[in-house]
Amino acid sequence: MAKLGYLFLHQGQWEGEQIVSSGWVSEAVSPQVSVDPGVSYGYQWWVFPDQAAYAAQGMEGQKIFVFPSHDLIVVATAGFSGDDPLLDLVMEYVIPALRD
Repeated sequence: MAKLGYLFLHQGQWEGEQIVSSGWVSEAVSPQVSVDPGVSYGYQWWVFPDQAAYAAQGMEGQKIFVFPSHDLIVVATAGFSGDDPLLDLVMEYVIPALRD
């Protein structure tokens, strides 16, 4: 999961080789459909413009968060059902820790 996040963080490049078109990566992580205030959907990626982030989200807490402005990937393999606090936890603890 971290490798997929890394590939998208680096605009489709892996070890200097373009694996996925950078244009496709940009389109995939751009808002295509508005879902809720502050949340959009790209091509298989959830987009969070207010947090300058995007995420691949699977069932029950399986997540890949990408924060390009921080050069950061956060991967979670959790077991949540119902409300998922992972994005809130990352925004409340991880991002502020980067600034300190």
